[in-house]
Amino acid sequence: MPLNQITQTMSVIFSTVTCFWVSCSMLNVWLDPMSIDQGSWVPYAVGLLGIEFLILHSSVFIAQIAARQERLFDKVTCFAGFALFYLLMGVGFAAATDSPSLLVILGAIMLDREGIFIVADILEPEHFYKLPINNEPGCIFIQR
Repeated sequence: MPLNQITQTMSVIFSTVTCFWVSCSMLNVWLDPMSIDQGSWVPYAVGLLGIEFLILHSSVFIAQIAARQERLFDKVTCFAGFALFYLLMGVGFAAATDSPSLLVILGAIMLDREGIFIVADILEPEHFYKLPINNEPGCIFIQR
């Protein structure tokens, strides 16, 4: 199996597991609202929306870190700082809604992102390059 297929397969597995977990959690809340966090599904749903905001908000910064042309150690260190920052906000959402499972979901997604870009950086760093859009600081990944 070529490295490109291995990288894609591992990325799909990392992403699928966390997305499946969140989907099962949402389905469980939909089917039996009393089963999650002793029936406190309204605060849980509000907390889940807050966690979703954190996930979307952090995506831009995570992509920017992954696009840098630096050593892997520097990228991982920078990512760990951002992950701790967003996990701290996740602790606030989990504490405010009294739903510790929200913090577990956020942590799993952050680990998922870390795993994806480490695997891509180690196995095939030459297959990704950054493309500036309209001379803005953001970038996207293009596979060659």
